[in-house]
Amino acid sequence: GSSFFMLSRYEEAITLERDNHDRFPATASIAYEAKFLDRPIVDEYTEVLWQCIHSIWPELKRRKRTPETIVSCDVDNPYSKSIKYFSALPKEVAIALIKYKSIKLSFMLGVNTILSRFSNYKFDPYDTFDWIMEMNRLAGNSVTFYFMADNTAGMTDGYYSLNESRVQALMKHIYERGHYIGLHGSYNTYNNAKQLNLEAKKLRTVMAELEIHQESMSCRQHYLRWNTPKTAVILDEANFNYDSSLGYADHSGFRCGTCHEFTMYDLINRNSLNIKQQPLIVMESSIISKRYMNLGYTRDSLFMFKQYKEICYKYGGNFTLLWHNSHLNTRDDKFFYSILIKK
Repeated sequence: GSSFFMLSRYEEAITLERDNHDRFPATASIAYEAKFLDRPIVDEYTEVLWQCIHSIWPELKRRKRTPETIVSCDVDNPYSKSIKYFSALPKEVAIALIKYKSIKLSFMLGVNTILSRFSNYKFDPYDTFDWIMEMNRLAGNSVTFYFMADNTAGMTDGYYSLNESRVQALMKHIYERGHYIGLHGSYNTYNNAKQLNLEAKKLRTVMAELEIHQESMSCRQHYLRWNTPKTAVILDEANFNYDSSLGYADHSGFRCGTCHEFTMYDLINRNSLNIKQQPLIVMESSIISKRYMNLGYTRDSLFMFKQYKEICYKYGGNFTLLWHNSHLNTRDDKFFYSILIKK
């Protein structure tokens, strides 16, 4: 019963507390209040159950699970905003100087605004895709890149289109390097079946035109917005094979109580769905960002990242890591990333 409670996200269906993005916050969960959000409690229950079974039937053998590091990237901003909107350049430069204290980054933004118009993107601080793919190639990982297919909330949903030649070339390049494409459902798709189906169709159409063929299709909701039980049903009806949205934005940890993929459940109709959930354990900004856990690039921050990974591996599970391409502007970002993606 406790496992069902955690996996089905039952508490999110009956608790009204939400943040400013209509998300169920970690701080409202029983796991946070009872201080077990940092523990995969369902996996712990499984171990207890196995020990009980094995003590009665010691001849039984258990299928061994191999832990994995599953890396993904939400493509909110595939390139610098100032390429499309020159008026955005002063703000980007100010952020580079004040937030990142980087003269080099501010210089790159200015040069990029000019050179990008001539299809030279090497100065674009957000164009870190080749670096991501190469680092993961060396680590033996495949990466899923989640692309947005429509805009339902203005600049909250970014400023690019799947029809752009640069975006399509990027998608094709990702595929040719052996990585995967997924849908990053726009801000208002988490409870809108019609809009989600529209975006899914758009992405699948573009992928077909680019001759990108995948056996499965995955989704992650923008801002990790989620409605229990509605979102899972919408995704299932749109024929997604799995989703990886169920992690908290405000606090990393085991939202579903597990680091293993599992079949999702429809609480209203009381039946299992076809879609699987690959729970999100860590998003970089959850730990680093001032608006969330605010640990920055410190020893405590790196320790927390590594601790989550160690716990996942202990239980033979999946360490699912989300790191945005637009969040690799500093040496610290790249240092953290290069350590965490290693198996």
